[in-house]
Amino acid sequence: MNGKRVDQSARSVITPDPYISLDQLGVPIKIAMNLTFREVVNKYNIDEMRKLVINGPEVWPGAKEICKREDNKTYTLKYGNREKLAEELVEGDVINRHLRDDDYVLFNRQPSLHKMSMMCHRVKVMPYQTFRLNVLVTSPYNADFDGDKSN
Repeated sequence: MNGKRVDQSARSVITPDPYISLDQLGVPIKIAMNLTFREVVNKYNIDEMRKLVINGPEVWPGAKEICKREDNKTYTLKYGNREKLAEELVEGDVINRHLRDDDYVLFNRQPSLHKMSMMCHRVKVMPYQTFRLNVLVTSPYNADFDGDKSN
């Protein structure tokens, strides 16, 4: 067994939600603001990326960091001038944006005894503090909602 610390993961209790799809996972907004997705700026999404940069890390949906193409430096949006950084965005820059609806994530419930213990789900950002899972998807995870935790 080998374990290591990772930054791009979250752990919470799972609760049932029969109103979301089988392939969806309800993710708390607090976790969605911590997990990021690297998105490359292009001519089709540059306006949307500017809005996310201006929102910053404290407002969902927003962004946490920018990796500039020309100097390959990473700028955090917590302390910088976000309006100026948004104006200076060019195609090829990489934005670490918050997790949004319909992003894909790997979901795992330990112990991972077979490959069905880790599956891909579409994110649905929701309020409250727990991961929400459709009741019909619990058998591959061997989950029973009595305080089970998942990653």
